Amino acid sequence: MLSAPSMSFTCKPHHSTNIVDSSSLIVSGISPPLHCPDRSDRLPPTAFSSIELLRQRRQRRKYFFLLSGPNRWRWLCYVIGAIVFTLAVGGITLYFCWPRTPLIMMDDHAQSIYLPTDWGPDEHPWLRATWQLNVMLDNTQNWIPTRLQDLEWRMADDETNEVFAVSHASDSLTPVVLAPRSVESLRVVLHVSYESSDGMNDTTFQHLYNSCGPKKMGAPSELRVHLQVSISLWGIIWRRTAVVRPEAGTFLCPTT
Repeated sequence: MLSAPSMSFTCKPHHSTNIVDSSSLIVSGISPPLHCPDRSDRLPPTAFSSIELLRQRRQRRKYFFLLSGPNRWRWLCYVIGAIVFTLAVGGITLYFCWPRTPLIMMDDHAQSIYLPTDWGPDEHPWLRATWQLNVMLDNTQNWIPTRLQDLEWRMADDETNEVFAVSHASDSLTPVVLAPRSVESLRVVLHVSYESSDGMNDTTFQHLYNSCGPKKMGAPSELRVHLQVSISLWGIIWRRTAVVRPEAGTFLCPTT
């Protein structure tokens, strides 16, 4: 261990402005006052550096004592406990606050609105109409309100996968805010527009005409379709898609 170098100090008689005979003070038994300077003024710079070094070593020994032996395991338990607690709180927060895509269900029939259905000429037929479809949004798996924006709906033939009806952005009441743990209904306006590529021999057009076209007798045939849904949830940067089919498996379109 380093030790500060020893220094000797000499106290000198104190000189006052009042002139007093020192011999008279000695005769009277009173010693003249002595003046001892401050020792800190006489310590060399190396003494202060040695004292600072001793203080730093004691501080290091204190830290080493806290991180050694039983104390080390105690601090390790504290750190692990803090990490586990943070992960647990984060996991619980994500479970209740992370937005999930609502479950979508569609009706097995639609309603014709606006203008009458247009089938075009026989030599170059098409189908143009406007349908209104009811869908159900099941938001029971979310614990917070769910904000849906930029909803896109497309109806396609199940067999050929050809899209024949879409929902325009102006027809969607977006954004849609769903209450937590609820089931809500939504009306979707679909603009049907399909032009045959091979006259009456087009497979998709045949399905549409047999199910939705004018009939002189008999009931219309059932149409197998699916609904392609693209949803953008608030707080999520990517879009989510879903494919929905009627619960009964078939779809009854409006007859004209």
